[in-house]
Amino acid sequence: MCFSGGLLHYHEHKSGISVQLLNVYKTVKNRNTGKPLNIVDGTSFEIEPNSFVVLVGGSGTGKSSLLTCITGTAPCTKGSVRFDGLDTADNRNAFEAVLGYVPQKDIMHDNLTVEQSLTFTAKLRIAHDATRAEINAAVAHAIEAVDLTGREKTLISQLSGGQKKRVSIAMELLANPRLLILDEPTSGLSPDLDRSMMELCRKLSHQNCTVLMVTHNMSNINLCDKIAFLGVGGVLCYYGAPEKLHRYFDVELTSDIFEKLRVPEFIEQYRQQYFTTPEFNRLVAAWPEAAQEADKRCSQ
Repeated sequence: MCFSGGLLHYHEHKSGISVQLLNVYKTVKNRNTGKPLNIVDGTSFEIEPNSFVVLVGGSGTGKSSLLTCITGTAPCTKGSVRFDGLDTADNRNAFEAVLGYVPQKDIMHDNLTVEQSLTFTAKLRIAHDATRAEINAAVAHAIEAVDLTGREKTLISQLSGGQKKRVSIAMELLANPRLLILDEPTSGLSPDLDRSMMELCRKLSHQNCTVLMVTHNMSNINLCDKIAFLGVGGVLCYYGAPEKLHRYFDVELTSDIFEKLRVPEFIEQYRQQYFTTPEFNRLVAAWPEAAQEADKRCSQ
C-alpha cells in the first residue's frame, strides 16, 4: 500500500495484512452504576501476515467488542488498531476495501443456487466495469477456494450448515480481502465439520489472506498459529502458540482455563504474565507505546 494525494491506495497484494492492537480499550457506561466500564481492557498484540489466529474466551470476555474495534464498526475508546502499521482510525474507508467479515448468521437467499448467489454478490462487490467473463472467473475461483466444486448448481436451501458457511466465506473472498474475520463459524457444527472449517481457515491463511476467527470450540485449536485468550472484563491473558497453552495456565484440561479466567486474581496474574512473554516483548520492540499498560500494571 502507499499514499498518493493524501489518500491510501492498495495495489494487488501478495500477502495478508498485519494487525497491531496497541493498548486497546472499549469503555461503556455500566447499566447498574452509570460509571465507566471497560469491556476491552488495555489489549495489545500483533497478528502477523498470513497467519491464522483464534480469539477465545468465555462469556463476558469482550470477544465481540474486540472484533468491532478491529473492524471499525465500533471504534475503540482509547488506543489504536493498525493495519500494516497504519492507524485504521485515520484510514477507515481505505481499509474497509481489504477487510472481509463473515458474521455468525449466514445471510443468503435459500432459493438461489451457490453459483447464482455468488454471481449476485460478485456484481455488488467487484468493480462495476468487470466483464461477465471476469465475474464468472471470480465466482469459480471463490467456489474452488472453499472446496465447493461440484455444488455450483445446488440450491442454498439444500446445503448443510457447514456448506452454507463456506458460501458465506466465498462471498467475502470475491473481494480479495487481505484480512478475513470470522465470528464463530463453527458454531453448531459437528466435530468433523468443525475440523474441516478450521482446516479451511488454515488453508486460506496460506493464500495471501490473514485470518482471525472467534470460536468457543477448542477441539481443533491446534490447527491455528496463535491463540488470543481473553479473561472476564476483556483482559488479554494469553497470546501464543496453541501447544504452549496448557503449560502456560498450568492445567491439564482446557475447561480449567475458562474457570480460571473468571477469577479476578487469576486474570490479573495472567495479564502480567503475558507482559513477560516473547510475543509481547517483540511487540514492544516494534511499537513502544504497547508498553504503556504493562508499565502501569507492573508499577502498582
